[in-house]
Parts: sequence; structure tokens; C-alpha cells
Amino acid sequence: MWGLLPGSSFGRHVQTRPRTSTIHAHAGEAMPSEQSWREVASAKRAALAERIPAEYRVPQARLPPESQLNVTPWPKESGWLSPTELSITDSSASDILKQVASRTWTSEEVARAFCKRAAAAQHLVLYHGHGVLPYFG
Repeated sequence: MWGLLPGSSFGRHVQTRPRTSTIHAHAGEAMPSEQSWREVASAKRAALAERIPAEYRVPQARLPPESQLNVTPWPKESGWLSPTELSITDSSASDILKQVASRTWTSEEVARAFCKRAAAAQHLVLYHGHGVLPYFG
């Protein structure tokens, strides 16, 4: 494999060896070879879920059925986001600036709306149908 020599100009190439990836365990964690990848992934998803503040966790009753593969209409159909939160997160940056400047929305409302919608998106993409739904109930 060929690559640029660090700090060199274009055209001066050196032959390099391909990098190999190494998996490192953190203190107290078992190496992935001792657990199945599914167990490791489930534990990581659960740990991530616990870091999401309770106010941004999607209630179980608001989730689409696991059989629903297309969840793009969920923000508008679920009723979890308020009309103001939907309006904020569907607005362009220039419209948001105008609304904040006119004091229609506060910067805190804007930040909270985007945090809530981002947490919902993360949940629907990473967790929906993966057996960790109880962490969001």
C-alpha cells in the first residue's frame, strides 16, 4: 500500500503497511471474544440509553410497531413532539434566527426541541426492534 510521507509535499510517496484494527477492553469489561457480539452490542445500547435524560426518552406507548420499517413520519404522527417543537425543528436556520430575534421562540426552546427530536431519532434508528425498548419506557 502506498501513502504520503507525513510532512511531505505531493508526489513524494513511501510504501506503508496496512493498519490492523485492535479491540481494547476498558477496565472491568470482558474482551469481545468472551461474549457474543450481540451481548456486547446490547450492553452498549443499554449504557447509551441510560445517558439520555428522562425528559428526552420516548415513552413506550408513543413508539411505532416494530414491524414498521419506515419511521420518517413518526415525529409528526406520534404526538410526542409539540406543535412548537415540530415547527422549530422543521424550520430553516434563518427562520429560527428571525423567530428568536422577534422573541417568538427562546434559544432554550430551540435547543430543547432539537435535543428532543435528536434523541427520538437516535432511539428509532438504533434501538427500535433491538430488544432494549424497556430502557425508554
